[in-house]
Amino acid sequence: MVLILFHSNAALERSFSLNNDCVIVNQKETSLIANRIVQDAVVAAGGVDKIPISKALILSARNSHSKYKEAKEARSKEEKEEATKVAEKRKAAKEIEELNRKREKLLETAPYFCLF
Repeated sequence: MVLILFHSNAALERSFSLNNDCVIVNQKETSLIANRIVQDAVVAAGGVDKIPISKALILSARNSHSKYKEAKEARSKEEKEEATKVAEKRKAAKEIEELNRKREKLLETAPYFCLF
């Protein structure tokens, strides 16, 4: 068996420093990932001036705002659904607590011979 050890993790460490350069205050994870994808594509193409501009790229740029709006609506829909789930759980917990109090009250006031 042959054991191969890399002398350094330069590529990995370089990507960490690039991530650090891309981070903006209050930036979401998806934005950082998108920035890295674009940066990696530019580097793979050999620079900004060597990126082939195709019809698909132009159409994608034109439709980007509508995709953003769709994603924003989907996020708000998910947040509303999550809020309704939380509200339903709170309501159910209150009902259970109220029923338990009623049960305790009934057990305290019930005559002993009715318990058997």
